[in-house]
Amino acid sequence: MEPLPDSKGIEFKLTRNGAIQFHQVKRGASRSAGWTLRALGKEGVLETINVRLREPGTTFHLMSYSPAVDLGELADHAKTIPDWSEFHASILQNPKRKRIFRELNDAWQNARDEDTHSMLQRVYFTSAGEGFVTEENVNRLGYLVDGNPATASDVLQALTLRELHKKLDAKLIWQYLAKHGISPRSSTSTDVSIFTTFDPPFFTTFDPGGTPSCLTGFS
Repeated sequence: MEPLPDSKGIEFKLTRNGAIQFHQVKRGASRSAGWTLRALGKEGVLETINVRLREPGTTFHLMSYSPAVDLGELADHAKTIPDWSEFHASILQNPKRKRIFRELNDAWQNARDEDTHSMLQRVYFTSAGEGFVTEENVNRLGYLVDGNPATASDVLQALTLRELHKKLDAKLIWQYLAKHGISPRSSTSTDVSIFTTFDPPFFTTFDPGGTPSCLTGFS
């Protein structure tokens, strides 16, 4: 996991088994409707997705308190129906979905509808609050480490604050945990993959301004 030199619109980049994930965290939308396409456009999120997904093999992950129904539903449908012709014949027969798809296609400036459909398959949205994320982090660490998982979570948060703007790899992470009496479970490899098994990851996020905030605190 690492911050980016060009970090506009991105909290951090996570490399998992050679695949690159770009992550963005938003506290919540100001409107009760949640993150509409218009709201995401004003926040620059749609532009960021467009730029990042131009890199082959990348995915974009958005997390927020507020739902992103328009984007999230289309992305889910695109992943469920990867064939463009079938997607067009079924999902886009709904007038509202067709309108939203057109707006998204225009925002991403795609000449072909198929390209927007393909990009949607690489977009993931998660709606979660701070309490849920904190609990999930601790629960998942419980399967990975010997020691108190809540302590492990605190230690990892401290590590990311100390190593702000630096790339974190498996060796550094385990060494830091070991200094605090935390080791991998005997059945757990020290390979980096165990720290990227779950989505969202359980380390920290970095807001565009460079101020660190743990996943228990959204930007």
